[in-house]
Amino acid sequence: MAVDGEIILKPIANRTGEYTLDDLLSIGPDSNFDLRDEDRDWLNSETRGQEIF
Repeated sequence: MAVDGEIILKPIANRTGEYTLDDLLSIGPDSNFDLRDEDRDWLNSETRGQEIF
């Protein structure tokens, strides 16, 4: 949802039969979490706008 130019994320209640993030992360191989050079570059880059972390 966007409000006044900001993106707002709101959690929703877990509905029966849906996966949680933990469920999804637990079924993938650990190699999916290896950082590539492209990932490191992005993580270490300067912000391009008015991002707030």
